[in-house]
Amino acid sequence: MSFAHSFFKNLSDNYKTLFNQAKIDGDVTIIVGCEKDAKTNNNDNIFKAHSLILSTQSPWFKTILSDNKKKDEENIVIDLPNISSSTFNILLKYLYYGEINISLLSGKDIFELLIAMNELKINGMSDFLQDILLISHENWFQENFFFTYKISLKHQELQKLQKHFDKIIQYQPDMLFYSKDFVKIDKDLLIDVI
Repeated sequence: MSFAHSFFKNLSDNYKTLFNQAKIDGDVTIIVGCEKDAKTNNNDNIFKAHSLILSTQSPWFKTILSDNKKKDEENIVIDLPNISSSTFNILLKYLYYGEINISLLSGKDIFELLIAMNELKINGMSDFLQDILLISHENWFQENFFFTYKISLKHQELQKLQKHFDKIIQYQPDMLFYSKDFVKIDKDLLIDVI
């Protein structure tokens, strides 16, 4: 057993090296964040990656990259305006070597990561991240009930969150009034909840 562990550690370390080398020899450029973020002087919103890693780990990237085959030495450029640079950095590390340090992330960070992974069709983490949100970040989740509820309705894969929302609406509707974003709720969402 210790041999297998040793081999996986070496493999993971090799992919960490590949991740760090992507800044030099990555064949895909990914621009994340909204336009106002892109206008800053630093390049925190620009990432380089290897198409092989992206297409292997994500059906969404596989489709995008196969539709945009490279010509000669050109890099493929992908724009992801709905994903922040901090979220994409975490996501990219996960794609390369399968690590996420959940203990360093806030409820908001985990929720944004969950949504990004679902949008990019990255499988394997959805149930785990939903469980972490519901167990370890329950207060944040309840304070941002309507924000998270509205977004989760757009993602069919978020069944655990949706069931949790349904239970709160059905059995503890008074909790909705304690949500920080209750005063910002739009009419259609309020009607849906009622």
